[in-house]
Amino acid sequence: MNKRTKDKILNEDGTATVETVLWLPALFMIFILIINASFVFYKQSIMMRVVQDANRALSVGRIGGGLEKAAAEAATQTYIKDRISGFSSNGTVKTTINSSTGVITTTASIPVSDLIFNGKFNILTGFSISAQSQHFVEY
Repeated sequence: MNKRTKDKILNEDGTATVETVLWLPALFMIFILIINASFVFYKQSIMMRVVQDANRALSVGRIGGGLEKAAAEAATQTYIKDRISGFSSNGTVKTTINSSTGVITTTASIPVSDLIFNGKFNILTGFSISAQSQHFVEY
């Protein structure tokens, strides 16, 4: 074997490129997972705020004031669905007013698949997030 061939075989130029090609897809997937999880938690915090605002509005009579219990519950559910429809059309909302304790309980749930940033790496699908809030009736 001549010196030139031996130098080419023993040359280690390009080894960093091979390692980069091997690790880059895994790092990209982790990055996308972090972005998706951040979007889910951000949207959950928005949903929690909407549920709390709706319960508060119902508790002071701004929503459903003067209506019977079932109509007030329906008005609150519609209010919440309208506010969260911007990021999920598959959300479910359930509002109940307990007449004996005077507590309004609202639970909203959204599938995570509606909240993720990129649909290609949807590891988080199959799950749903929910927000629940309780308030006392004040009117």
